[in-house]
Amino acid sequence: VVETRHLGRVAVREENAAAALEVMSRFAVDPQLLAYLPPTMAPTATSREEGFLEHPAEAFAQYRSDGVERVMCEEKHMGSRAVALICKDAAAATARFGTDGPTGALYTRTGRPFLDDRAVTEEVLGRLRTAVTAAGLWEEWDTDWVLLDAELMPWSLKAGGLLRSQYAAVGAASGAVFP
Repeated sequence: VVETRHLGRVAVREENAAAALEVMSRFAVDPQLLAYLPPTMAPTATSREEGFLEHPAEAFAQYRSDGVERVMCEEKHMGSRAVALICKDAAAATARFGTDGPTGALYTRTGRPFLDDRAVTEEVLGRLRTAVTAAGLWEEWDTDWVLLDAELMPWSLKAGGLLRSQYAAVGAASGAVFP
């Protein structure tokens, strides 16, 4: 049973919980650092309009028929959603989250590490920490940790492996044919 703010108690069937816990235990970041999993929204049905994956008029009609009274729209950037847990330093991470080593976490909306390389993750967290420090947020919020639900750009940071494995050969071949 999960207690929610808006819907009260929500029961999760044992077989669904077991499968989810199995996936989380194998692929997610350290559970001590998994402070938040962001909500997501199911996409609307594929558009019948030529050239559209989703068409706004059809999407609004679907929401209306589903009983949704208010919709908030945002511009979509070509980034990747990431949750950034940024601790002021290693001591703060240990004190608050009981970890030994990492100074935070950078993970996907499903709790998986955002990047495969821990050193690169720490570098990104370091840059975010520098920005939080420069903005004076540690003092303003009187905290030694911050959690951001963000969109990291460019998306190629996340998809670098995909770009190399699937598209690098195409780029090299086209460069050879069309110098």
